[in-house]
Amino acid sequence: LLPHHKKESKLDPGKTGTGRAINDIAEMRSCNTVLFLECRKHQDAYLWVGRVGEKAGPSAKFHISNVHTMDELRLTGNCMKGSRPILSFDESFQRLG
Repeated sequence: LLPHHKKESKLDPGKTGTGRAINDIAEMRSCNTVLFLECRKHQDAYLWVGRVGEKAGPSAKFHISNVHTMDELRLTGNCMKGSRPILSFDESFQRLG
């Protein structure tokens, strides 16, 4: 569920390696956080999470054991595309603070 993302169809790491290629794409797209799904031998999947750019930080690698589609989850609620929740406070909230 990442509504604000940009995807690349193929990744050509070349001689510099996958990590450097991902950093270059993120910098070209003005992104500061990246998520990268890596599949090995069509049975192991890993999720890389990291910060790039000027405030580059540590990265983390997660092994993915299960993947479920949205149809399997059967979530109920407001499913309008692009909808955002509205948060409103009652007058009594101001009196408590």
